[in-house]
Amino acid sequence: MREKLYVDIIAYFLGDGTLERNSKKPYFSSKYLKLLLLYMFKIKTIFPETILSIRKYTKKSRRKHEQQHEYRLYVEETNTKLAHILLQHYNFLQAGTLDLRVLNPILNSTLHVSLFLKGFFDAEGGLYWKRGMD
Repeated sequence: MREKLYVDIIAYFLGDGTLERNSKKPYFSSKYLKLLLLYMFKIKTIFPETILSIRKYTKKSRRKHEQQHEYRLYVEETNTKLAHILLQHYNFLQAGTLDLRVLNPILNSTLHVSLFLKGFFDAEGGLYWKRGMD
């Protein structure tokens, strides 16, 4: 059962995660450092071999003379079990569809569904699709 207690990590990645363009490293992004620290702790608990790092980025705001900060939690190695799981789900999102055959095995209990929803709402309730949804 412990094997599937990472569905909130998958859901958070689907909402606020992506792959770095050149290295293909998965990362989660948030303006809240404490949220990323929470996920970092959870990932290290479930996937202790995973090497993680948090980086801070500053980008210009739409308002003049203001800056916005964004934090990114990187999975530093792409050959880990976690990186493989995230990449699998990311590829379905980029295809413009999230295949239920991929989600059904991990959403087979009330606990798993509630964890998925928790991760989804940690990502502020949105999925970033490659193509617009009509």
